[in-house]
Amino acid sequence: MKMNIRTLLPSILCLLLVTACAGTAKPETQAQDDEVAYPATEVRNVKDVLHGVELVDPYRWLEKDDDAEVQKWQQAQTALAREYLDTIPDREKVRQRIAALYKIDVEDAPLHRGNFYFQKKRRADEDQPVLWVSEGFPAEQRELVNPNTLGGDNTVALDWYYPSWDGRMLAYGLSSSGSERSTLYIKDVTTGKDIEDRIPNTRSAFVTWLPDNSGFYYTRRPAPDSGETWFNRVYFHSTGNRAEDDALVYGEGGSDDLVYAPVLSPDGKHLVILVFKGAGASRVDVYYRPEAQREAEFKPVAVDLDAAFYPDVKNDRMVVLTNYKAPRYRVIEIKYEAPEEENWKQTIPQSDDIIDEVLSVKGHMVVKFMHHASSRIFLYKEDGSGKKEISLPTLGTVSQLHGEHEDEEFFYKFKSFFHAGDVMRYSVADSRAELVSRVDVPVDPDSFEVKQVFYKSKDGTRVPMFIAMLRGMDTSAPKPVLLTGYGGFNVALTPYFLGRYLPFIEHGGIFAVPNMRGGSEYGEDWHRAGMLENKQNVFDDFISAAEYLVDQGMTTPDILTIRGGSNGGLLVGAAMTQRPDLFKAVVCAVPLLDMIRYHKFLIARLWIPEYGSSDDAEQFRYLLDYSPYHNVKEGTRYPATLILTAESDSRVHPFHARKMTALLQAKSTGSDPILLHIEEKAGHGKGKPVSKKIDETTDILAFAMYQARMLPVKNCFRP
Repeated sequence: MKMNIRTLLPSILCLLLVTACAGTAKPETQAQDDEVAYPATEVRNVKDVLHGVELVDPYRWLEKDDDAEVQKWQQAQTALAREYLDTIPDREKVRQRIAALYKIDVEDAPLHRGNFYFQKKRRADEDQPVLWVSEGFPAEQRELVNPNTLGGDNTVALDWYYPSWDGRMLAYGLSSSGSERSTLYIKDVTTGKDIEDRIPNTRSAFVTWLPDNSGFYYTRRPAPDSGETWFNRVYFHSTGNRAEDDALVYGEGGSDDLVYAPVLSPDGKHLVILVFKGAGASRVDVYYRPEAQREAEFKPVAVDLDAAFYPDVKNDRMVVLTNYKAPRYRVIEIKYEAPEEENWKQTIPQSDDIIDEVLSVKGHMVVKFMHHASSRIFLYKEDGSGKKEISLPTLGTVSQLHGEHEDEEFFYKFKSFFHAGDVMRYSVADSRAELVSRVDVPVDPDSFEVKQVFYKSKDGTRVPMFIAMLRGMDTSAPKPVLLTGYGGFNVALTPYFLGRYLPFIEHGGIFAVPNMRGGSEYGEDWHRAGMLENKQNVFDDFISAAEYLVDQGMTTPDILTIRGGSNGGLLVGAAMTQRPDLFKAVVCAVPLLDMIRYHKFLIARLWIPEYGSSDDAEQFRYLLDYSPYHNVKEGTRYPATLILTAESDSRVHPFHARKMTALLQAKSTGSDPILLHIEEKAGHGKGKPVSKKIDETTDILAFAMYQARMLPVKNCFRP
């Protein structure tokens, strides 16, 4: 696969809602406070003194996954959650609508190599996407990798794939149960047969092939139980050899917060190593070595500049997207024979909009910009002249830009809040875009509208927010709101298809997405304004978004639900502990919540550049100030809370969810439920089969709609 390094670092009328129900926030039967009898949770205080501060942890014992008591406790918690969730009125009607929205055909943009075109597709009746291939395009496709046939429970997933330059060989990764702990396989594309090579521990691998298919550079990690540092290193594999004989190429002695990626030019003459500093990629260094000089040291190209460099590695030069001396990004060229900074050539300067991605095709560059969190794409000549915009239908997101250096065409995918996805093919010679395929969903986009508003955060910072609702809705009267966000790791929340949230919107709710600091919506300055010691800005932006919706009369705290996952789980955890009065309900998925101990588990040391570490005295202070687990107060009425996690999560340890649940159940007053659901054979989210996604989304929406007094739906869903 041609690596996009920057993007590598989430109407069937009989099921539509009757419009007359759209404005109904309070049906006849309303959700009441629910008295819930929680399983007993023993307090076993553990005292720590960090930087002169004594901390008492009553539930440290819940950090142990394989402990029999912990297993028994979490089974009881999940059983309680299932009893509550399964008895929500009209849950099944919500599930039917969600199933109709998930069980659709979905296609990725094709990826071209040699005479082969690779394309991932998932048909309506499939749990996992399947990789297809054709010779030529358009042409008849054949199935190449089908994870649905590889496991009885459909949790085997295709994590990633990398075709060789001529498309005749394929390296791909499979994992099961959402673990993302891939094993690398190699397939002969022409015959469709796997060769015998197997390489374990290739989670999130980067692979780059030699032109003659005799081998490839790739990344792997030590086995989790080996006792070694569990972070990736670069190796070289000769096809047909044993993985244990592969030579270590780069990364020996590297620190735990570095990630490495090899990229080889198509002619096989130039090997580039990228070094990512942390998962947010605030810094990406570049090293270079001629491939013919395998014994030579790698030469630094862009190192220790406190900036990110994302090179498109061509045969004669690198076309580099960077925020060096340009926080909103610019494009430069770096020659292999003269890689010093004084020889860099700028081709596209920084502008008011963020340069988000660059793709080189024959004689041109395709450049994707981000304008107030929506995509715009332009075609330039390779020297940066001749700028021409490629029109898009509405506010939306362009993704999966695919094209080879000598191609006169490229592919991309476009989606928006109420359009599930168009795969497009653009001819550079004809300056024409044509539709390849369109996702057919049971939704009438004209029934909805999206507004973008700008509000002021606590410190006066202007923050944009998307608001989605039924067209023509009267927002002067309060409506239930589902507010979600992320705010971290340089990730922008651009428009995405809202299929899983449509039952909430169709039944008269409002869906809101603020583009908070910590993301990349306004460049690296915006990112850094929401990381490390500035992380509280993100929580302020989110709380201010909720206050804006209340102040505008669009909602009230008793019908306002917040939802977030992963770093977004930390977001809603902080919001509910800082402003429990502002929200009726919280859905907190696969979250980080104990920010004092988070970095000690799984891959979390990678996130220290984003969050900081309690091992550092100064960072400990601000982590403690907002750590949700350490800011739960006795005698406070917290919102109704549904915490979701998964047994096989290999990113965020489930202990966060367990400990926070126990603490909230012990400390919260009132009768709003605090529920924990732990999914078996599932992980952080990647590779989750559609059947599990339907079940999880049903739990989330049924819980949110019930707490907002939107259920039972009565006649608002047709049978």
